[in-house]
Amino acid sequence: MALTPGAVINQSGSLTVPRFIRLAIVGHTTESNASIKAMVNVLDWYIQTPLPGGSLAAFLANFQASFETAYLTCLSDTYTLDKYVAKYLDNPANIPVELAVATPGLVNTDRGPSFQAVTIQKPTTVPSRNFRGSMHIGAVPESFTTTDELNGTGTAAYNPLTGVLAGMVTAGVNDGSQTAFPIIISATRSTLLTSPAVISYAPITDFTLQTIVGTMKRRKQKGAA
Repeated sequence: MALTPGAVINQSGSLTVPRFIRLAIVGHTTESNASIKAMVNVLDWYIQTPLPGGSLAAFLANFQASFETAYLTCLSDTYTLDKYVAKYLDNPANIPVELAVATPGLVNTDRGPSFQAVTIQKPTTVPSRNFRGSMHIGAVPESFTTTDELNGTGTAAYNPLTGVLAGMVTAGVNDGSQTAFPIIISATRSTLLTSPAVISYAPITDFTLQTIVGTMKRRKQKGAA
């Protein structure tokens, strides 16, 4: 059952039965100057009813099975999805778990510059900048855009990805025993370096696609205008 949206929730992590997961989707492109430009998107998760027997390895495998094809369908084959990395946030000493994939995007075409990105918003019901978030999907195929906006081809490619993510709001992702649901964690209101961590979060209510293509300045290669 999906998390109930509402007010901000402040909760201490558990050292014995972890409840908070941070997932990083890690990929890269190779720039014209031969440098590697990393592209990372982060999703945070909350386990509503902890049960024994779950694992980050199972969580990653189940997330990959639901997410990966829809994701790579949006990306030029000049992009490589390197790995997924997950860590329990309840204790800063927890060790991350990786699932390596090294898989290219599925669109055989040139891409726009690496700092160009399609935005998928992660809304909550909390009216605060601390609880807003988004994913910025790079390596956008040139055939998917017209001027600064996704065209019909691009929208048709990104809508299934947005739908997969939106489905996780209600269905979550299973870790072999229990289910984790997507949330926004406030970096400014949480204390992630204590043991256990104190985490301030709000449930994500949907994932929504923005058709205007934006810019990620930190992804610009040196010397770019």
